[in-house]
Amino acid sequence: MTQVVPVFEPTNDVNIDSKTSATDTGIDVSNPKSIKTVDQQKQSSSDWKGRLDKAIIQFSSWQILLQSAIMVATSIVQLYYGVQYQNTCPIQPLINTYLIVHGAAGLAGVVNLMLAYIVSNYIKRSIDPLPCARYLLAVNLIVQLVLVVFNVAWMVAGQVWVFGAMTNGFQYDNPHEKSTFCYAKVFWPAFVIIFVTYLVWIIIILMLVTKPIMKCIKKRHQINNETDV
Repeated sequence: MTQVVPVFEPTNDVNIDSKTSATDTGIDVSNPKSIKTVDQQKQSSSDWKGRLDKAIIQFSSWQILLQSAIMVATSIVQLYYGVQYQNTCPIQPLINTYLIVHGAAGLAGVVNLMLAYIVSNYIKRSIDPLPCARYLLAVNLIVQLVLVVFNVAWMVAGQVWVFGAMTNGFQYDNPHEKSTFCYAKVFWPAFVIIFVTYLVWIIIILMLVTKPIMKCIKKRHQINNETDV
């Protein structure tokens, strides 16, 4: 009796499965560029999360509360003098406008900072924060960037108006000389705001420049110590 041995035709099941899995994952194995694109997307996503994590640490600090308190105080002072003493600076009426708008923008910045503080602390302290929290913080950072750009542009405009009044013979003793008169409680607050803003920018720039330098010096010092050992 002859035993019948079944004959199996060779199939391409393994290849089909591999192609199917590659298709399902959206990666074309035969195309190295596709794999490279996926790696780049993963790297970009990782970089974005890393930067956002740094922002969460920064905006969850108590220093944000201190900064907000200072901004509230200065913004209220600007709004008060700008609104209370309108039409008292005929040499340059736009100085009042500068104080009012700059004060309002400062309060808007405070609201944005407090929102960033609340969201950052929520993400930092929650075990499983909502995914939308990170997107909300990202939008918040974009708004902050817009406010910074606006404040820089507005301060440049205010600088032109304030120093323009000084070059045109600004005085606050004789209100009858309207071509050169500006009430002191309008002019000097605007002047001080510009001066303090420049001072703060210089301090921030120095901190940003010296921080990486100090890290580099510390790193070299550690390397020298390890070499000596």
